[in-house]
Amino acid sequence: MRKFWTVKAIITCALVVAAVLVVATARRAQARPAYYNIWRQTYPAVDKANKVNSEVKCNVCHVGTDRKKRNAYGKAITEALGGKTNLKPSNKKAIVAAFKKAEAADSETSGKTFGDLLQNNELPSKAP
Repeated sequence: MRKFWTVKAIITCALVVAAVLVVATARRAQARPAYYNIWRQTYPAVDKANKVNSEVKCNVCHVGTDRKKRNAYGKAITEALGGKTNLKPSNKKAIVAAFKKAEAADSETSGKTFGDLLQNNELPSKAP
């Protein structure tokens, strides 16, 4: 009988340790932080001039809080990525290349491309 309780205690402890390890190593889900962080690294002057990190945040490419709705700049980036929207941070070169390709697209500002706006430290699309 004592052996049964010892085995049961060992199994219970092992399960508790496994559960703690799973919870401790779980990552918090975020919506495409790779794009946001890489964008801020690629355009630091625009980031700083427009308080992107504290105010604009994801609305550089999106409209409102629905991350499925993209503004004109976000659509240009999606098109430049060939419709791929879930690249990992390790694909930084492809993401930066899409940013650069999107710079050539016409912006919502008449007569200016997204690249023109970014060069002037302006946001590429109108923030809501």
